Amino acid sequence: MPDIGDIRFSDITRALLPSSGSGIVLVLDILLYIMFFLNLVAFFMQSDKQIQATIFMATTLLLNVIAKLSTARPDPIIAPKSLISLVVNAGVFVIPLIVTGMSKAKNSKPLTLISGVVGGAFFFMYWFFLQRV
Repeated sequence: MPDIGDIRFSDITRALLPSSGSGIVLVLDILLYIMFFLNLVAFFMQSDKQIQATIFMATTLLLNVIAKLSTARPDPIIAPKSLISLVVNAGVFVIPLIVTGMSKAKNSKPLTLISGVVGGAFFFMYWFFLQRV
């Protein structure tokens, strides 16, 4: 894992791009992009009077970026078998489902529900293929 002084902006943008190879990491990247897009749209659909739901959606967006950076190869910023990786992936899965139940923005509920289901698929695929062993 590189020192923080060794990280350049080009390294971060390269890590945010889809994986160049095929396989499970590419599938996980596609799931992360789908979740990020759904969460971004749902974030802007939240009511101004519900700051808690808006903060939860912003947190989910941040967790999506962290999860993407942790699936980057060859140097992930978070080791796949660490507890932090498990917490980030669980947040990507659970927080949209919580927002589905608490949000008063009716049009955003299907988006957050779909994002939660896709997050569940991501969580269990990540656990099965990268964390287990």
